Amino acid sequence: MLFDTNKIGKFKFSLLIIFLMILINYLSFSYTSINFLRSTYSGIIIIGIILFMFLFIFSNGLVKSIKHPLKLYLLFYSGYYLSGIINISDYRGYINETFWFFQVIIGLVAILIGWSIGKYKMKNNSYSRAEYDLNKPLIFIILGASFLCAGYVVFNQGLLFLNPDSRFSINPIASYMVELSIPVTIVCLGYMLQFNRKTSHKILLIIFTLVLLFCLGYRNQPMILLASVLLLLLFSSNDRHPSKKMRLIISTSFTVLLVIFSILFLMRNESSDSLFNWEKLASNYNVASPQLTIPIIPFHFQSREGMGVTEIALERSEKIEELTPINRLFILDLYTLLPGEQDTAGSIVGLVVNLSSNVSLTPSILGGLYISYGPIGIFIFYLIVGMILSILWKNYKRSNSFFHLALVTLFLIYLIELTNRGFFKPMYIISIIPLLIIVKKREK
Repeated sequence: MLFDTNKIGKFKFSLLIIFLMILINYLSFSYTSINFLRSTYSGIIIIGIILFMFLFIFSNGLVKSIKHPLKLYLLFYSGYYLSGIINISDYRGYINETFWFFQVIIGLVAILIGWSIGKYKMKNNSYSRAEYDLNKPLIFIILGASFLCAGYVVFNQGLLFLNPDSRFSINPIASYMVELSIPVTIVCLGYMLQFNRKTSHKILLIIFTLVLLFCLGYRNQPMILLASVLLLLLFSSNDRHPSKKMRLIISTSFTVLLVIFSILFLMRNESSDSLFNWEKLASNYNVASPQLTIPIIPFHFQSREGMGVTEIALERSEKIEELTPINRLFILDLYTLLPGEQDTAGSIVGLVVNLSSNVSLTPSILGGLYISYGPIGIFIFYLIVGMILSILWKNYKRSNSFFHLALVTLFLIYLIELTNRGFFKPMYIISIIPLLIIVKKREK
């Protein structure tokens, strides 16, 4: 049978409970500030419960599907852009949905072709198995440096999570050092999973790194870490049929990620002096059912923001050319590693699009590539991405080593971040350095 009738019965009962919860939430909803925010928070919990029940009931098939990095990325990529193309608000209402739909298709076709090329290449290559180990003293040195830099940020800027507008004044070297804790933690967790180290050690390492990342005041880095942990669990599981424990972990993790991301979005808007609070945001842009669509609103706004920013930037491309060669814009942030003060790609686009030197704007991956290189750039980029992802995945499946597990996880998670951001930043290269330093081949 395609579906277990017992599961369908449980799902129907769950839907009845959810319907009653939604009805109560609608009845309690109003546009007064307190009730509006309270109803939105309860809506987050309701959607979280729906997601959890759906994932847990049907997780056997879902987990097997998303254990593949290409399928997982295509799910995110398609969902991210479709959430923007679908009109659930008036935000950036001038965008050309047809234009963006075709760019999405170009990226999809290219990454599938690239994956096939990489798969064919690996099929015809020989492979020599190698064993890897960790250089533990270097791990403590890097994590210790990250800890000191996080302390430096808090000492000079205070708790940036409570004052997000101050995060733009963080020393970039300190920021990079704190963020380096992500790849180190990923490779250490991969090592612990491969050699069955204590669960308590894994949890303590995750909590330690989360605390460091929250010191930067961004929500992206903590989410990157949590998503990476989830990917490690997914990719390292060899069970053909996920156990009930694994299904529970995956369902809970996805739900917690969605709920945390939504709450951080609300907290950021409620505590910022430069952003609309949630009530004004939902009212000004006619957000459909704001107390229930809130979990996808951050993706919707971010997706439409990238599309809108791109369209205006293309109209004003001559102004960008006056500030920097437009074909350099996509990789311009790499120049910030050079001595002296360098403009970032986001600040240039902010100046051109928003006419403000205090605003940094990003166009998402399709926008960043299109501005600099056009549709050919989108195709070539995703062709290369598909090849690399295929090669990394095949290496992991052949070796089953924590090193290749960390590589494929890092590549995928930063590819997801780049999809949202749209400009290539130094961290995507710097993050590989710790892995090359702390991982060593084991002597036979």
